[in-house]
Amino acid sequence: YQRRVHGAELKKESKGSSSSVLLHFLAGDRVLRVLGQLQRLQADVSQVLCGLPPNQQPAAIDGLQRSVARLTKVNRALLLEIAEATGAKLAADIDPKQLQLPAFFFHRDDATVDFLATLATALEAAHPTLLVVLTCGVAKDNDVQFLVSGPGEPVAALGPKVAAALGGKGGGAKGRYRGKGTNGKALRTLQQTLFP
Repeated sequence: YQRRVHGAELKKESKGSSSSVLLHFLAGDRVLRVLGQLQRLQADVSQVLCGLPPNQQPAAIDGLQRSVARLTKVNRALLLEIAEATGAKLAADIDPKQLQLPAFFFHRDDATVDFLATLATALEAAHPTLLVVLTCGVAKDNDVQFLVSGPGEPVAALGPKVAAALGGKGGGAKGRYRGKGTNGKALRTLQQTLFP
């Protein structure tokens, strides 16, 4: 039994040895399978784009990408403004008794490393001797980030302990130690474990 080739799709061509040309192609049933996949993909894209015809979809997708980039930039700026306000409030609200603790701990799920750095700057300006541990990330996602800030030697000593507690690693210098962890569940016990 010999299959009959119903179609062929040329994928690309490349130069072979001497004067030969290599053709890369799909033939027979594989062409039909690929065309079927493309048709399903086209239908899915059309549905996401509210039924726009294919000839209008590239412009719509380009517009969406530009909107996402613009909104991402606006969101980053707003988040940093929130970080500055939060840092100022934390610095003003710290109880003198907290200055006697081994470290000050703060966590926010939706923060970024830039957010943490802004908080650290505000806290350092108000309380130069304060050792600070700042974390962000959702515990259940097991993708957390941290920043240890304060006087150089205590930061160098505490930073690796925080990294180990969160199942990650990090590094730094000049009073800052930052890193990532993979044990989000440890966030709940980090404060009690490191700062009894």
